[in-house]
Amino acid sequence: MLDEVTKGVRGPVKRYLLRRAMSRQIGPGGSLGGKTVIVTVPGTSPEQENGVPLADVPANADLLEYRREAARRPYSVGDYALGGWQLNTHPDLVERLTSLAPDPADVLPVYGIPVIVSRGIAAVVATGTNWLLFRLPEEPQGVEMVEPIASLDSSRGWYSVSAWQSGSSDDDVDEKLRALVRAAMDHAATLA
Repeated sequence: MLDEVTKGVRGPVKRYLLRRAMSRQIGPGGSLGGKTVIVTVPGTSPEQENGVPLADVPANADLLEYRREAARRPYSVGDYALGGWQLNTHPDLVERLTSLAPDPADVLPVYGIPVIVSRGIAAVVATGTNWLLFRLPEEPQGVEMVEPIASLDSSRGWYSVSAWQSGSSDDDVDEKLRALVRAAMDHAATLA
């Protein structure tokens, strides 16, 4: 089946598909031989794969509103999906976020983006190719910031950090980002 799906696919996309073969499913209707590629988050249970695992509570309202406005079902050739919604995060960034989480089960799909959740409250969001949005009580220090997303900005406790920090070793960058993930999860838990 994988050979059929990757036929004609080359380079990084093929390598990605081969690496993630155990954690992805192929469904009807999109690309790669008439299929939609469904990206799954390792450790996510079938019950969590509905794409909307967050409680509709005030602490999650800004994120849910932002995603409801942008979320689309997969519909065309080449679509990738996460939790039944068109993926709005590069697959490499989905993998990166999962690697930064204390437990892969903390990463849940929300309207096509992966979110690290603590006690039912969104703590860290990955979107696009470079955005990691951390929910924190104050701006993080010692990391590269990126352009904020207007509806999820610092006035609402969200800080946009580059997922691919430069100027430090990979181990140092990963440790900084993991520390931010822990801080964001601790902060989110206080909002539950």
